[in-house]
Amino acid sequence: MLAVAVVAAGLATLARLPAPDLTPPGSARDLDVELPADARPGPTTDDDAGGGNGSDGTTGDGDRAPTPCFPGGCPVWVADEVDHRNVWVGDDLAVHAGRSGLLGIDLDTGAVRWRRPGGDATAAFPWHYAVQAAVDRDGVAVVDDRVLRVHDPLDGRPRGELVLPFERLHDLRWSEGVLQVTGGGWQAAGPDVLLFVSADATLQHAEEGLDGVALLDEDTLLTLDGDRQRLRLRGASDGAVRWESAGRSVWATVGATVVHAIDDDGAVTSVDRATGAQLATTGVEGHDRPEPLDDWLLVRTDEGRTLVDPRAGSEPVRLPPAPRRTPGAAVAVQDRVVFAEVTAGGDLAVVAADRDGGGASELLVAGDDLDARSRVEDHVLQVPDAPSDVVDVVLGGGRVLVRLSVDPLEVVAVDRRELPTGAQVAWHDGVTLVRHAGVTRVLGTAGSVELPGTVEVAATDPLLLHGSPGLLRLDRRTLFDTAG
Repeated sequence: MLAVAVVAAGLATLARLPAPDLTPPGSARDLDVELPADARPGPTTDDDAGGGNGSDGTTGDGDRAPTPCFPGGCPVWVADEVDHRNVWVGDDLAVHAGRSGLLGIDLDTGAVRWRRPGGDATAAFPWHYAVQAAVDRDGVAVVDDRVLRVHDPLDGRPRGELVLPFERLHDLRWSEGVLQVTGGGWQAAGPDVLLFVSADATLQHAEEGLDGVALLDEDTLLTLDGDRQRLRLRGASDGAVRWESAGRSVWATVGATVVHAIDDDGAVTSVDRATGAQLATTGVEGHDRPEPLDDWLLVRTDEGRTLVDPRAGSEPVRLPPAPRRTPGAAVAVQDRVVFAEVTAGGDLAVVAADRDGGGASELLVAGDDLDARSRVEDHVLQVPDAPSDVVDVVLGGGRVLVRLSVDPLEVVAVDRRELPTGAQVAWHDGVTLVRHAGVTRVLGTAGSVELPGTVEVAATDPLLLHGSPGLLRLDRRTLFDTAG
């Protein structure tokens, strides 16, 4: 299968949609939570919370209960019709498939814009593993039991449906008004099928016999064609081939400007992402398989390690030998590439190297000094803001955060979070969830909120959480230094 790590940001940018005058709003409810002394009241009027759509076709949401507050802060709104099942988020619309059917929820107000029954005309949808969806200004696409249904994002009106020609759905994405749907058989190693479907669920074009598909941005996708083992960059809306690789490939990684195609022997052919022009080929004789790090390649030999930039004009960066190290995560920060390795002794080695070949520095983060439950092999590297000159190393699902400056490479701060024994810890794109004793504590870098029951992250920008309280939106400043 095509394994792709996309470094360049940006899937389709979603346009804002006007709110329609349809169907009943969601409601907020008092969850009987003891408020802290400094708790701020939530919005209570239409001017504060935004207008909804009344069940009688009129606008207004005057009967909604005040938004509840929780220890640590107050949500912008709470929509209590949402349960633990899936939530998909667009630019100004969240879509939920749950006990109340398919709901379209306004992100500004939390009001339900529209509701539709489940695919079999009953109210409830099955649990999340059986349903997938994609939300965009062009449509709301929902797949349930091999049937694709497309709804209008303004009012939820059904536009059409299509029975999918495969057993298992891998992915579906919108691009320029066209839906790309990828799927295959129950065997993960089998070939994929890529469908191009219009906004009314009409099949436009199909590509079969693919070993993998990855959407790179709103305009392009990358496919690995199984018959010739060729990488092909295609237009995301029509599948037209823009370039194809000359060699045989088994998988690939994608940097900001370079695509690295890896063949059966582990050799890497680096090509320009925009044009497909071959930049360099790095063989495997005398060293281990090269490891792509953004646009770079890390090559290991008995004499040491070398960071190679396949683009012309950059000198290789040579690093000392580091035997028996396991490759870890990598991020690009300004003009440096930062990557991590797990040592044989269980420590985390972090390396920062100049992109222009000027040199590199290394820092050892001792595993024993952090937390016995924070396995260094499960680390995540995160750039907190852009532009940024720091990197956060997240360990143990958020039990420990180590902030490093990049130039010079050094530890700025270590946050060892005091968590109760037996707590379940999960980390999602900068947000840590700590579940214990019937409460979920939601932690950021500058604050926390305690919510009743089990809660999951639906989106981080805007910051949406769903679970026992329903679907709620938090101001990002509740958890982070800035609202960005």
